This record gives sequence, structure tokens and C-alpha cells, in this order.
Amino acid sequence: MNHPNWMGDLLASRPNFGNLKINQVMLPGTHDSGTFRIGAPQESDHTARTQSLSFAQQLELGVRYFDLRVKLKNSAYYPYHGPWTSDSDLCRKGDNPDDPNNKLQFKQMRDFLKQHPKEIIILKFQGFLDLTSDQDYYDLVELLKKYFNFPGCNLVTLPHGTAAEINKQTVNSLLAANKRVFLFFDKTDVPIQKKVWDFAFQYLPTLKKLMYGLWDPYWHDEGANIADDNIDLNIRWWPFHLRNLSTWNYDGFFVLQSHMQQLPGKESDAYFNISEQVAAATYYMDKDPQGNLIRNNARNIAKYIEWYNAGKKVNIVTFDFIQHGDVCDAIVNNYLNKVFS
Repeated sequence: MNHPNWMGDLLASRPNFGNLKINQVMLPGTHDSGTFRIGAPQESDHTARTQSLSFAQQLELGVRYFDLRVKLKNSAYYPYHGPWTSDSDLCRKGDNPDDPNNKLQFKQMRDFLKQHPKEIIILKFQGFLDLTSDQDYYDLVELLKKYFNFPGCNLVTLPHGTAAEINKQTVNSLLAANKRVFLFFDKTDVPIQKKVWDFAFQYLPTLKKLMYGLWDPYWHDEGANIADDNIDLNIRWWPFHLRNLSTWNYDGFFVLQSHMQQLPGKESDAYFNISEQVAAATYYMDKDPQGNLIRNNARNIAKYIEWYNAGKKVNIVTFDFIQHGDVCDAIVNNYLNKVFS
């Protein structure tokens, strides 16, 4: 089921939802969000694709957090993952976002935000490839400003761009100020000028909690044996996330990465690659005691909601092939069943 206006719908039916701090809202997100046009079934390398829905489809589904890697090629910015580059532009130098013939990916996001004025999104840029001059970064920021600043919507700019400032923001306070799009840049190699950092928040992808406004520890950086498809979840997978959630403690945004390491090969015609198989089901096609196929995305989101309802701190949750497991349904329906004080 799609949830294109789920934040707005909750505000209408449960007004106290708007009093939640934005980093205390459980937000569905996608890992390597722009890879839906990378690779093809006949190609030998199936590792790079982790999504099959476009940005527009992800937004309609209910996704509000997007994990992006950006490559510059021929004056256009494209998503990439590893050695693979998408053939679908995010934006181009010299773009006019108001051109009705503009069909680029950020234009689709812009159109969605215009149509759904109560939705807030987060764009995280982890890595920049072939941006060879400072001007390439400045041009990207200018494009993001053009696409996401319009009547009723602005990029979120806060005095210091720090976790402490993010911690103060509620859903209502952001919407009242028309601040609806957060930008985060991996600060590695990005020029230090204000023309970048007045509009983007800094972060670093690391296992250690730092001073920045977003923390997204990747389980594979600690150990591949943490993966949730081939071990006792109670020994490594759940404890890894719980330790990090405790360390985070509502300080800025936290990304709970439940997607898999990119997995080579293709074992079944039912799935594009092994990463999709892992999203839709366990890698080894495990079954529960009743003989039902264990589905990883569904199992993960059920556990995160269990934690959230028990008072544990859960914020952004990212998935591969997010349409598997009814992730957005589970999050939105949980809010519909909650009583807000």
C-alpha cells in the first residue's frame, strides 16, 4: 500500500504527532536509493542495484530518507554505486526546475513535495565521484537550492548545523517555517566554504558517534559476520544496533542500517540479485518452525517497531528493495494505532 501523504495524514488525524521531535519520528529510508537504473538482468554483475523503485515510487510508498552517491559526468550529476553509474540524471548544470519538460530525478522529488505540502525528507550524500573542482560542489549546492526552495518548501538551514540544533526541531516547527528538506554531505574532500555548508549539514560515515548531525554506523565495517541472514540474531545483529542506539541517545539523526552488504551473483530468477533475495527472504531461504519462509525486511521492521513501542530510540531505518516486507505499511500503521499524549 502506498502512503504518499502519511505525515500530513497523521497531522490531520492525530495532531499531537506534530509535537514529536523530528529525530524521534520513525522514518522509512532506502539504502543506495538511486540504484534502480543500475545494472540489468542480463549483465554478469548484479551487485550494484539495491532498489528497483524510482524516487517518485519510493516517495509514494512512504520513504522519507534517501541515501545517495553522486557522480559528475558531462555536466550532469548521476547516482552511482561501486563501479556502476545510473543512466538516470539527478540534475544537470543549468537546469530549470520549472521547465515542464524536465523529467530528471530531483524534479520528480520537487513535484512530489509540491503535491504533498506536509511531508519532510532527508537527502544524504555519501560520496562524490569525479567532482574535480570546488566549483562542481558549488554548482551541485546551487542546483539543490533551485530544486528544493520554492513557496511552501525550503532547505533546512539551522544556525550551526549541529546535532544540538536538530534536536530542537519538531515536525510542527519545521513545517511552520517551511523547512522540509534536510541535506547531509559526507564532508570528506568537500570544500569548506560557507556556500556549501550554509545549506548542507556535515557528517562522516563512521562506526563512532561524532559531533555531527547524523550518524549512520554500517554493521559491515565492524564485521561481516554481524549480518542478519546467517547467524543467531540475538548474538550479533540485534545487540549491534541496540548498542549504537544507546550511544546515540537522540543526538541528531540516527540511521539504523538494516540492508545487506552488496552480494555478488544471482541465485534465483525470482529476484534481481542476492541483495533482493536477502531483502525479500533470508539468504538461505530459512523457514520458521511453522514452515513459513522467513522474510528479512519484514522481520527487521517488526523488531524495530517492537523496540520503538517499548520506548527504545529508533529514528531512520534503511532497507534494500524496500517494497519487500511492507516496511512503510508497518511504520504508518503503527503510528495510526498509537495514542499521542
